[in-house]
Amino acid sequence: MKAKTVSSLKRKADKIFSEWVRSSNADWRGKVNCFTCGEIFRWQDVDAGHFITRKENTTRYDPENVKPQCRYCNRFREGAKAEFALKLGTETVEKLVLKSRAVKQFKIAELEEFISEYKDKLKKL
Repeated sequence: MKAKTVSSLKRKADKIFSEWVRSSNADWRGKVNCFTCGEIFRWQDVDAGHFITRKENTTRYDPENVKPQCRYCNRFREGAKAEFALKLGTETVEKLVLKSRAVKQFKIAELEEFISEYKDKLKKL
């Protein structure tokens, strides 16, 4: 059995959290609005876009920082940061920026617990 590493667990956590962000924001038809442009897509066809980049561990899995975003806005418009900030609001943006300045290193047990928690959340949708 392959040893679990923080990197491999972060990849797994990213995948599960992304699925939760996208599917939990979908309506009964499985449709979701892009947070930044408002276009409607199937939840499976959008990204989990981060306002503060994923490299900042303190906000990486913060639901206020991660919203469903169409691939065009997330990938080709570099996250459409101006629209993202406007929709989040000044108070939330300031809170996320401040939170992102803290240093955080994930532990294996912490990521395993996070993965388990979000697997359960997905099952309840």
